[in-house]
Amino acid sequence: MLEARDVWLTFRDGGRETHALQSVSVTLPPKGLIAIFGPSGSGKSSLLFVLSGLRRPTRGEVTLEGSPFSGRPEAERAAIRERRFGFVFQRHYLLEYLTARENARLCAALARSGSADRTDELLRRLGLEDKSGRRPSKLSGGERQRVAVARALAHGPAVIFADEPTASLDAENRSCVMRILSEEADRGPVVVATHDEAIVRDAAMTIRLRDGMVA
Repeated sequence: MLEARDVWLTFRDGGRETHALQSVSVTLPPKGLIAIFGPSGSGKSSLLFVLSGLRRPTRGEVTLEGSPFSGRPEAERAAIRERRFGFVFQRHYLLEYLTARENARLCAALARSGSADRTDELLRRLGLEDKSGRRPSKLSGGERQRVAVARALAHGPAVIFADEPTASLDAENRSCVMRILSEEADRGPVVVATHDEAIVRDAAMTIRLRDGMVA
């Protein structure tokens, strides 16, 4: 479904260049849990952002279902992300003026897909049924992160991208989130940037990075 071909991501600061990614080529399977694994600074988040169209590579190309993706105008990439992708970031990015349930429904409303019942079921499975009417300031960090997981899944995306989705969770809630993501992976690719070896053990495919290169 998604393929990166000789992808580079370079940042320039004055006359200095830093290569976040260097000649990375990967082909993702049509479904399964895919771990992008490596130490801090290895390029995990950079690769996730390039594959998802949140960043355009400096060189190389990302294709979606065989068609060019990374070179499309930002408005086109944004429309694809809105309809077909789900995102879980390291920060939850919840809107403070919305309740947990309203935040969880936000992407589904924008994509005009998914149902209120699906959102409520996700919140229930994530242990948030009794917190759905609270605003983010009344939730713990782990609860906010679980709301963000529900938001990413509520519209039934074709591809899910998750950047360290369990970093702020305790063991019980980490297991709950990964169980749900693994179930989603039976229907389509779930791409997780992580340094958690337990996630790597359960992954159908692991992309190991070091210094911006596939190790």
